[in-house]
Amino acid sequence: MRVTALSLAFKKNPKIFEAVYFLGDVVAAAYGIYMSCEIFKVMNLVRTQGQVLSALPAVPKWVMYLAGVLGMAGMSIRIIQRRAGELAAAGRKRREEA
Repeated sequence: MRVTALSLAFKKNPKIFEAVYFLGDVVAAAYGIYMSCEIFKVMNLVRTQGQVLSALPAVPKWVMYLAGVLGMAGMSIRIIQRRAGELAAAGRKRREEA
């Protein structure tokens, strides 16, 4: 989900390069949050209907969707966490220089 082609095209201008990467991260995080919510809705629908796996009747089917919810939410959280860490490091660096 990277925008490598665009960022390589603008590598000579660091501001555009960073803006493209930031836009890619925003889109990826928003997509992850959106998909996590949609999968959660499906998971809740399956749970309320009481569906079970046909091969394992003792296992509810909603468990199968839980990985999608956690995976997409985790991807978004990790992108936000990485960006926040970069911003915090840049702020510390600016304070040390001053």
